Amino acid sequence: MTAPHRPIWARTPNERRLSALYPERALARGREGEARLTCIVQDGGALDCDRVSETPGGFGAAAVRVARTFRHAPQLADGSNAIGTPVNLRVVFRIDDDPRGRG
Repeated sequence: MTAPHRPIWARTPNERRLSALYPERALARGREGEARLTCIVQDGGALDCDRVSETPGGFGAAAVRVARTFRHAPQLADGSNAIGTPVNLRVVFRIDDDPRGRG
């Protein structure tokens, strides 16, 4: 497998979508966290991902769900086909304490 390339995103999740995918138990306990995934770009730009790490536990499965909302561009920066390209993804879950940020 070659080294991961810098991804070119065709679609990323918005704040509302990220909030909807926040792990419910962690949110209820006021816990924040993150997970690192290693992914392969599939046909149509979808990502097939596996957990590498999660801190604290419980955020990995949610990060994989978030990864499903990303879409990679069909081509890499050099113009080659992106299918089969490895991508590292870090998904951070933070609680917004600013009431103006809630909708």
